[in-house]
Amino acid sequence: MRRPDPAKGDGPNWRGVVLFLVSASVLLLAFYAHQNQNAASVRDLTFSEFEGYLKEGKVKEVVLNVEPAANVRWLSGKFEPSEALKKSVRMDAQGNTGYKVTVDLAFKQNLEQVLAANGFPQVSQKVVDNSMWQALALGWLILFEKSPGSIVPSGFSIFRY
Repeated sequence: MRRPDPAKGDGPNWRGVVLFLVSASVLLLAFYAHQNQNAASVRDLTFSEFEGYLKEGKVKEVVLNVEPAANVRWLSGKFEPSEALKKSVRMDAQGNTGYKVTVDLAFKQNLEQVLAANGFPQVSQKVVDNSMWQALALGWLILFEKSPGSIVPSGFSIFRY
């Protein structure tokens, strides 16, 4: 007796469902690895903690990062951690560790003056573009929407034809 082909039946195409889940998992793992490649050596600081390190002269590097798609800005770089913090962070050969400080430029309008007054008159800016990951995710949605035996409901469509 021959088993019926699941693609021809009324139920979902389980091979397609499994393929989709495996593909989505691999894509999410790649995204997570890309986003968190340096997470172990980067410390999240509040702006007041950052200002304290800045005034003590312990901040060694400042970069303003901008992600236009999400309208998010943050400062990153290297700083010399306090003695208590040195036990819990990973440091480089110079005894510095990375930091990340989310900033709201509408709220902190004098950020440029604060940085200039503490030895950083010119701050480099880095644009972070995650549009590749967004395009890949959209591509997978379009691919699975059009495939036979799709797990997407038949009346559902991203695009109106």
